[in-house]
Amino acid sequence: FSFQSEGPLDMRFDTRQPLTAAVIANTYSLKDLQFIFQIYGEEKFSYRIAKEMVEHRRREPFTTTSQLANCIANIFSRGKKDFYFKRHPATRVFQALRIATNREVEVLGIALAAAIQNISLGGRIVVISYHSIEDRIAKNMFRDGKKEGTLSVLTKKPLEPEEEEVAANRRSRSAKLRAAEKII
Repeated sequence: FSFQSEGPLDMRFDTRQPLTAAVIANTYSLKDLQFIFQIYGEEKFSYRIAKEMVEHRRREPFTTTSQLANCIANIFSRGKKDFYFKRHPATRVFQALRIATNREVEVLGIALAAAIQNISLGGRIVVISYHSIEDRIAKNMFRDGKKEGTLSVLTKKPLEPEEEEVAANRRSRSAKLRAAEKII
């Protein structure tokens, strides 16, 4: 899942499924890659990255994480001695590939709908999301449940970690918690 160390370009949560990140990187069209990077990664250079990947894979298919990460980093370092990003330029692309490989958006929607349907009266559903797409799905499903009269939203705005928690656990920085209670 990480590009910080050498590994196969896989990204599957379930290794029994056939779709890997390498399959996506090596076979999806320019348009589909751009969509994945723009929507799932919120990458503003989605077209530029997708175009470079399509050109690169014509010469050599992507098989490793570092190969793809280097391809993306090279896009931004051309003609510059020192380029600086707060994050590695491949971060959002890898996130998008992971989401697409595992169908995370689709699976979250299905799982949350099932949870809402099967929870007992007075039961609570709590969702911790680490990405704006995930948070949007939870927010919209809770909002729809409120409109239908089946849920009471317990968090009008998502709860976010305080500075102390982020200092102790850097990964918590993007976490957002939403909660709802079944009322019918």
